[in-house]
Amino acid sequence: MIGISSSCCTSGNRGQKNSPYDVTLAFIGNPSVGKSVFFSRLTGVGVEVSNYPGTTVALKRGSVNARGKTIEVVDLPGIYSLGVANEDEKVTKRFLIEDKPDVIINVLDASRLERNLYLTLQLLELDIPMVIALNQVDLAAELGILIDTERLSELLGLPVVSTVATWGIGLDEVVLVALEEKDKVQDHHRVKYSQWILQALSGLDHAFPDSSQSVKIAALLNDAEFVELCCMPPEAHAILSSARRFRQNLEIEHGISVPDTVARDLYGESGHIVDSVVSVLSLIHI
Repeated sequence: MIGISSSCCTSGNRGQKNSPYDVTLAFIGNPSVGKSVFFSRLTGVGVEVSNYPGTTVALKRGSVNARGKTIEVVDLPGIYSLGVANEDEKVTKRFLIEDKPDVIINVLDASRLERNLYLTLQLLELDIPMVIALNQVDLAAELGILIDTERLSELLGLPVVSTVATWGIGLDEVVLVALEEKDKVQDHHRVKYSQWILQALSGLDHAFPDSSQSVKIAALLNDAEFVELCCMPPEAHAILSSARRFRQNLEIEHGISVPDTVARDLYGESGHIVDSVVSVLSLIHI
């Protein structure tokens, strides 16, 4: 597994930080998935709220104890993707690279699974241990939406825990499962990109064999901030320049928009997963 480190073009180097905590868990998800309710239920009082350095984006930090370990719990901003559209997305990426959480808790809304999975697929490419908290399963059931959590876990290659944060259901299990996943090399799902994106990734892999998938995709999307956070300046410049040539070739020679194609691939993958795990019942109201 490739993690975030100070060496070029990797996306993780957990466990090398000075911290009073044994484990750091980062809660990430779309807006309105119940993530903050989850956080509040776990941490209770004593929550620290502060702006991430150099930004106006607030992060909530708290702590819990489990199995003899002191655990830091961080509630990151609600985002729809790891893009560059706003400060919340940028801060989330900076936190994942610079603060190096041990495990990501990706909170999903069971009633809006397909939309939520877009971010999940992006997070998987960071190769940070992850647990899925499938939240609001009660609401999904009321809407006639049934999710095969075992199949979802199998397809993603991640533990999936059903939760109802408003009632505190499943919260402790999520934390305990996260502790088990810490330091594991997860054989998780890999996005099946389309031909043109795979061709560009292959070219970058040949030129930069030590680079991670997340860095190569970011370079193709011209996300310079992400690449520069992961790589030393000379290497960051080299991979961004190489990716620019691949991107321009696709756009000029083949009329392919790299951002649009990557987004379409991620949405398509999300749809395929949902088709495999979701059943919708016909509800009859009397």
